[in-house]
Amino acid sequence: MQKPFIATLKTTMFSPCLLLGLLLFVSGCPQAAQEDTMGQSTGQSTSQSAGGKKISFAPTQLTCCWESLLEANKKNNLDYNAQLQKALSGDSAALEALLLASKQVDQELSFPHGAVLVTVLYAVGDKVFSQALKALEDKGEFKQEQVIFQETLKETLRNLLESGHSFTTAPELKGLSLQDFPQTAGILGYAVQASQ
Repeated sequence: MQKPFIATLKTTMFSPCLLLGLLLFVSGCPQAAQEDTMGQSTGQSTSQSAGGKKISFAPTQLTCCWESLLEANKKNNLDYNAQLQKALSGDSAALEALLLASKQVDQELSFPHGAVLVTVLYAVGDKVFSQALKALEDKGEFKQEQVIFQETLKETLRNLLESGHSFTTAPELKGLSLQDFPQTAGILGYAVQASQ
């Protein structure tokens, strides 16, 4: 008799630093960071792009740290919210800018940033998102080191996209996994193994 197919994730998929960060996050993240204390535009937006699905984004859907994410990217000369709004509508340059911002995130900011990336993936669809990833791969960006996590940008993006849905309250994203986006998963080397 054949054993049933059960999907399991490779244990090497997540870096130890990111897993430790996830565990630390569960114990609590500053909720005050959700409030709009800087006067930034944090209005909700709704987007649907070719191949994607309609989804609303509001900073209140994140479990933590929106203002901190905006401030950190401002220091790196990136208007994060503006790039997010453009990326949600399918702008490939804005999407690439958000993906490259992953090089700069620390443990705390990886949670909201991962949720933002998952939201954009859902909004623009697998094909558009994977094309942006492919463009970065072709430019050699995937091999660049994400110093904080001591892994490549490719590994960081894979980890952010696999865990990002856990840090949003958007009902459309609950229960999703990177395996639900096969083109993106393929480019990032995400693998699901069958247990035997």
